Amino acid sequence: QQPVMLRGALTLLPQHPQLLAFEREFKGQRVLCAFNLSEQPATLRLPANISTVHVLTDAGLSGAQVQGMGHAESIEFSAWGALYAQVS
Repeated sequence: QQPVMLRGALTLLPQHPQLLAFEREFKGQRVLCAFNLSEQPATLRLPANISTVHVLTDAGLSGAQVQGMGHAESIEFSAWGALYAQVS
């Protein structure tokens, strides 16, 4: 359902000791993919070029929550939490 996931250019987000996070972009659509690969909670600070995050709930992933007032600032992950989200 998401061509961006198959054909999109991949950009890794800054390295984090617990998280794997990357963005896929294709024809103006951007998707953030982020995974906590740890049994400990973790926080991902979002880069300045991401201001809005719309979590794709139909992906079946859970354990992550977007934080921020007015615009997305970070994502809080529980142990083994993950998300896919459209971003802009």
